[in-house]
Amino acid sequence: MDSLTVERIQSFLMLGLFEWSQENNSSAWMYLGIAIRMAKLMRLEQDDRRMAILENQAPDTKRFEKKSPEIVIIRETRRRTMYSCFIMDRLMSCGSERPLSIAVESMLIQLPCSEMAFDLSLQVYTGLLQPREGSSQPQISDDSTLSRFVKLVEIWGEISRYISMGGRSREVHPPWNPKSTFYKLREKIIAFDKDLPDTFTLSRQNYYRHDNHQATNAYVSLHMLASVCQIVLNREYLPFLPLRCREPQGPSIVNQTILNFAPDRFWEESAEDVFQSSRNIIDLHKYKLYVGVSENQKLAPTNAGGTPEAQLFNVKEPTLAAWD
Repeated sequence: MDSLTVERIQSFLMLGLFEWSQENNSSAWMYLGIAIRMAKLMRLEQDDRRMAILENQAPDTKRFEKKSPEIVIIRETRRRTMYSCFIMDRLMSCGSERPLSIAVESMLIQLPCSEMAFDLSLQVYTGLLQPREGSSQPQISDDSTLSRFVKLVEIWGEISRYISMGGRSREVHPPWNPKSTFYKLREKIIAFDKDLPDTFTLSRQNYYRHDNHQATNAYVSLHMLASVCQIVLNREYLPFLPLRCREPQGPSIVNQTILNFAPDRFWEESAEDVFQSSRNIIDLHKYKLYVGVSENQKLAPTNAGGTPEAQLFNVKEPTLAAWD
């Protein structure tokens, strides 16, 4: 424990991840805490700034060595290790019992690069997680689903804190009021979704593109978490058991009179966001299943016509008319 290394931090992160997968939340939280404190002692969250100072102080003959492919890989590995701490901190933290350990303002390193840039040891700039207002930043030369996922994790952290601290019960304003926390979080999700490049949006074609470049995990995680953000946030103002509801409406709470004056289609749009997010999760599962079938079966015609993959996606889904 006296020796601080990136490998030790990664080991504790893996131990924490394993304990978390086994639902041993307390053990996972302790292992993560050790990893985060070791990373802070190594000042990994300020690594880019420290390295830049060292490069400027180094002689000209040494500056070329510091930009070698090996150094690029080492620096990116240190960044990814710190962002792994950040991601697990946001996902494991919950309420007052497990508070956040890493402030977003302290993350002064650039976001993780794409897998291609990492494999080729390219020196790229990916931007900061939270750029300072008014500060000039270099032009971003590399974008990836992994860096977008890190940004979304920060939004999820805010949603998690909002829900765990009481959610709508702590609100002073109705959810459609720009001053409410719900409205601000919802706008962040909408802005994040609109800012995604076309190649990062959810579609079958984009799934195949990322699968070809071995970036499926980051792509699936990105859209899974985006769907979870929508579901968890919007469920705050949806009825828990809408058995007698003729249409989407707000929950039965003390200030029900205020909720009755919602803007036109507010509740309908909230319900649509939740069900569309649920649909996105189902689609991701289908894409994954489709790839698994295509890798393990021959693309041969069947008696029903077409390929097994075509049958998988041509299954008709039940509609509301079927229940009439």
